[in-house]
Amino acid sequence: MQNECRECGAKLKIEQTQCPYCGTSVTDADEQLLTQLTTIARKYKEGLAKANKIEIGKILTDSYKWRLSDGGIETLNDKKTLLENVQPDKNFVSYNIHEAELIERENNQAIIHCIQTVTRRSHFEKGKFEPYIERGTINFVHQDGHWLIISENTVTIDENGNEYE
Repeated sequence: MQNECRECGAKLKIEQTQCPYCGTSVTDADEQLLTQLTTIARKYKEGLAKANKIEIGKILTDSYKWRLSDGGIETLNDKKTLLENVQPDKNFVSYNIHEAELIERENNQAIIHCIQTVTRRSHFEKGKFEPYIERGTINFVHQDGHWLIISENTVTIDENGNEYE
């Protein structure tokens, strides 16, 4: 696959690491896509925390499905139900995505595997924070010129990467 300079748009050979026209360091197409997809995932999670239905609606496909396994309890959700029930999270502090890896890319679909951490203020101890960590897969589809989330499959894990039972 041919790379493109993110600054000047020049078409570059796959092995080029610097644009000969403007001098910008070049990342390959997979790295660029992974960055773009993780940004979308971040916008989605932050939109959820703020209950921003407009932002959430723009990021998810109409057929969106979410599956979470949390200590043996499985939760399933779809876009319609999610938008009907989303509430602002007044204890939300931050969202981060770690160890993101593009595991599949073909035509108009891409899949990333990652660790996601949502940090919230503790309900029980003032000044304390609680991380909520998930390991999972996020599936994207390219529609109408935009990457959208079509599904998520996640499991909660502890700080050591072990699933809760």
